[in-house]
Amino acid sequence: MIYFSVLTADCLSGFISSVVSDIGELESIDVIERGEGGNIMSLLVVGQKETILVETEYMIRTLLAPNKLDSSLGTIEIVRETADNVSNMSLLPSAFFVSDTTFLKDGTIGEFTIYGGGYGHGVGMSQEGVRGMVSRGYTYEEIIEHYYNCVEIASYL
Repeated sequence: MIYFSVLTADCLSGFISSVVSDIGELESIDVIERGEGGNIMSLLVVGQKETILVETEYMIRTLLAPNKLDSSLGTIEIVRETADNVSNMSLLPSAFFVSDTTFLKDGTIGEFTIYGGGYGHGVGMSQEGVRGMVSRGYTYEEIIEHYYNCVEIASYL
């Protein structure tokens, strides 16, 4: 599944300030580390007053989909490839994403757009990947061997 979400700088800095620390005006969000599967594992959030390090993909997914936790922020939509929007999720679908920052004329951040893919933690067998392989005629043996190295499929009867 492919998705994207647009968050305003005011929304993000307001949410971060209410649950973590008063960072002031949001200045940047930078990826510090990605896991083996490409998921973001640590993120640096720089504010005018404070800088915070957000670690673990779960905390990152929560931080960037804040509306479930603070309804005063308005509606935050995640637009999926299937064209059905989901509002007010408590987590981003995954921490496998890239982002684009839009700046205002005065140099401050206007919006932070996330372009992501997949569901969950990004480790192991992908449900969507398996679905695609099945639709192309792969056998269960080929699928398992694709995702897991050094696996022997045998009958124990």
